[in-house]
Amino acid sequence: IDMLDWAKGNAAEAIIRPAINQLKTLEEATIFKFQDFLAEKLYALDRQIFAENLGKRSYGGAGHFSVDGFLYSRACVVANGRAFYESVLLNPSKMPKEFMFEAFLYLAATASMPFMTASVKA
Repeated sequence: IDMLDWAKGNAAEAIIRPAINQLKTLEEATIFKFQDFLAEKLYALDRQIFAENLGKRSYGGAGHFSVDGFLYSRACVVANGRAFYESVLLNPSKMPKEFMFEAFLYLAATASMPFMTASVKA
């Protein structure tokens, strides 16, 4: 997560590229452990109280609620590091109102592609 290059602005692919490159140096099992870690963190945020704090996109609000958008908002929380993640867990009103980070969800899968390709060929 520390490898994310936020200096790349809104270019999601460029932001995650250093993290993908770092993950690619690890063993396949470690990459999948990272994916499990990410899934646990996302799951901890998968509660109604967090969905109700997405601003105009909130669950139960006047706007359209998207389960995909909710997932991408949770990914944004995790991608912003431990301190922000823990602050959101303690105070759901800190959920991102306008920010999502879908590309973060594909970090491990993208990094493990050589392993996946080799498995398919075997």
